[in-house]
This record gives sequence, structure tokens and C-alpha cells, in this order.
Amino acid sequence: MAIFYLNESSINNHQKNNLINVISSDKSIFNKLYNNEALTAEGLFAKNQDACDKIAEWFRSHNKCKSNTLNIYNIPAKIMNNFYHLTGDNKYDDNIHICCIDWVEAKVDNPYKSNWRWFSDVVDNNAKREIAKKNPYYKHYYSIYYGNIGYEDK
Repeated sequence: MAIFYLNESSINNHQKNNLINVISSDKSIFNKLYNNEALTAEGLFAKNQDACDKIAEWFRSHNKCKSNTLNIYNIPAKIMNNFYHLTGDNKYDDNIHICCIDWVEAKVDNPYKSNWRWFSDVVDNNAKREIAKKNPYYKHYYSIYYGNIGYEDK
């Protein structure tokens, strides 16, 4: 999990940052973030507009964005766990959040430079671990093709 330190500074008046708190398992939001491969930071929480502005400022300082509007999606772990049916060791701690920025909306020039993960990668890796926990064949299959996925034979 990455830790980000944000400095106090002013926000450009021409830039608008929207804090979008995901408060339910809204399939359209999750599909949008997945299909657009939103840039994702697990454990980063925009608790209010000021925090949203600081995250956006940090993001813009490390990524060239052509859009003046940046939407910060704030997903509580509990909603993420419920929507994707994450359980046991694969479940997020209910006290954390997942922060996403849709790089397509933000018109990021080169999202590959970002240190953030793709939302689709986060979701797919979680799904692989859920499948592997329930089916020994897939546990073996995924360990061969995808490396150690976090579950050791005991």
C-alpha cells in the first residue's frame, strides 16, 4: 500500500475537483471504473473536499492532465467487499478506502507513468484469489500462470 504525503498549497482556480463518494453498490460506477481502467490507490481516503483538492493537486503534479475537472472516486472498503464478494484474507479491512481517478475523464497523457494501479487489475486479482480459495485446481493453475497469489498450501 502506498503512502502519500501532501503539502499545503493553493489550487489553480481554473481547475475543479469533484469528490464522488460511492455510497452504494452502484453497478454503473463500478463498470465505468473497471472499463476505463481507472487509476487506483488502495488505502487513500479523500475524507472531504480539502483532501480531494490535495490528492488532485498531487496527482496533477505527477501526471499531465488535459482536463480542468478531476473526479476523485472514494470507495469505502465495505462497499468494495460487498460488490465484488471479497471474503476472508482477500477482504479489505472495513476501515480503509479505495481512491480512484478515471484517467479517461481526466485526459491523462500517459497513465502508464502513474504509480497507481489499474482498477481492472485490482478487481481481477481479487477475483483470481477468490476463485483459488474455493477450487484447488484453479489455485494450482493461477500459481503456475500468475505466480504466487497469496495462498500457500498448509
